Amino acid sequence: MNTLDLDRLKDRWSAQGRELDAQLTLDLNAVRGLQTARTRSTLGRHRGGLLLQLLTGAAGIGLLALFALRHGSEWPYLLAALPLLGLLLVHFIVDARQWLAVKRIDYSAPVVELRGTLDTLLQRRLQLVRAVVYVSPLIWWLIVMVVVKGLWDIDLLDWIHPSVLPLSALAGVAVIAILEVASQAIARRFPNAAALRRFLDDLAGPTFQRASEQVESRLRFERAVSENGAQRALGSRSERLVEPLETARAGRQRRVSLGLWLVSVLIVLSGSFNAAHGGQASALLPGVLLHVCAIVWLIASVRHRVALGRLVPDRDDVRGWGEHLHSVVRARRVLLQAYVIASPLLVAALLQVFGLAFGAVDLWQSLGLALRLGLGAVVAVAITLLFLRRQRRRDAFASAAVEALSLATLERSTRVAEAAIASDDDTLRARDAA
Repeated sequence: MNTLDLDRLKDRWSAQGRELDAQLTLDLNAVRGLQTARTRSTLGRHRGGLLLQLLTGAAGIGLLALFALRHGSEWPYLLAALPLLGLLLVHFIVDARQWLAVKRIDYSAPVVELRGTLDTLLQRRLQLVRAVVYVSPLIWWLIVMVVVKGLWDIDLLDWIHPSVLPLSALAGVAVIAILEVASQAIARRFPNAAALRRFLDDLAGPTFQRASEQVESRLRFERAVSENGAQRALGSRSERLVEPLETARAGRQRRVSLGLWLVSVLIVLSGSFNAAHGGQASALLPGVLLHVCAIVWLIASVRHRVALGRLVPDRDDVRGWGEHLHSVVRARRVLLQAYVIASPLLVAALLQVFGLAFGAVDLWQSLGLALRLGLGAVVAVAITLLFLRRQRRRDAFASAAVEALSLATLERSTRVAEAAIASDDDTLRARDAA
C-alpha cells in the first residue's frame, strides 16, 4: 500500500466520520424535539384542565353568591356560604395565575430552566392544596348544609345535633395534624428523596405529574449525553413498556378503584350515623373513630391508585416507577397491619355502631361497670399481643388478613412492581451485552 492509497483511506474515514457525526446530531435533535413536543402536549392538556377548573370555579362562585343573596336574612347559612365563597375566589385566582404561567412557558429554554419553572408552579399549587386540605375538616359540613339547603330547601340544622359539627371538625383536624407531622418528619429526614418528589407531583394532579416526569426524563438524557456521550445515550433509550406489564397494571388499578368506592360508601354511612346520633357520647366516640379510620384508609387507597396510574407508554424510567409503586404498597401494608393490630378496638366499635344503627340497642350502656372494665382489659391485652407479634414478624404479620383488607391488591401490585424493575434490569443487561 503506497502513500496515495493511505491518503485515500484517511479521506474515506474522515468522510464516514463526518457522516456519522451528522447523523448523530440529527438523532440528538430528533430525540430532543420529541421530548419537547411531549412536554408541550402534556402541559397543554394541563392548561386545558386549568381552563375547565376556571369555568367551573366561576360557575361555583356565581351560584354561591346567588345563594348568599337569597338567604342573606338567615345568618347561619350566610355564615356558611361566605367562607366557601372566599375559598372558591382564592382557588380561582390561583388557577388563573397558573394558567397564564403555563401559557408563557418557553419550551426552547434549557431543560434545567424548565425544571425550575415547573418547580415554582408546583410549589404554588401545593400551597393551594395544603390550604384546602387544612380547611376541609372545617368546611365539609358547611358544603353539605349549603347544597342541601340550596337544592332541596331542607334545613339540616333542624335535624342534626349541635355537637355533630364541632366533633366532626375536631376529628378532621386531628387527622390533618397527624398527616402534617408525618410529612414534615419525612421531609426533614429525606429532603431530596425521589419518592417525596413523586408524592408532591401526585398532589399537583396527573397532567402536571406527567409533565414533571417528562422533564426529569429529559434531564436524565442530557446528563447521559454529557457523561457518556451522545451515541451511548441514544443507545440507552427505548420504549420499555411491555404489554403484559401494562395489562397487569391496569387490572390492579381497577381492583384498587373498587376498594375506593367501597370505602367511600363507608365514609358516607359513618358520617350519616354520626349526624343521626349527635349528643350521644356512646355513639359518637365509636362512630368518629371508624370515620377517621375510613378517611385514612381512603387516603392510602388513593395513593395506591395514583401510583398504579403513573406508568405511561412514553415513560423511560420503568425502574423508578416500579420502586415508587413498591414503596407505596409497602406503606399501605404497614397501615393495614396497624388496623389489624387495632382490630379488637375496631370490632368493639363496630358492634356498638351496628347495635345502635340496626337495633337501637346501646351495647355499652347495657353492660355493667365490671363487664366494661373487663372488656377494656381484654381489648388492651389483645392489641398489645398483636403489636408484639408484628414486631417479631414485620412484613409477614397477618399477611392473609392484610391481603383480604386490600381486596387482594397488595401482593399483585408488588409483583407488578418487581416485574417492572426486572424488565428494566433485563433491558440494561441486554444493552451492556450488545
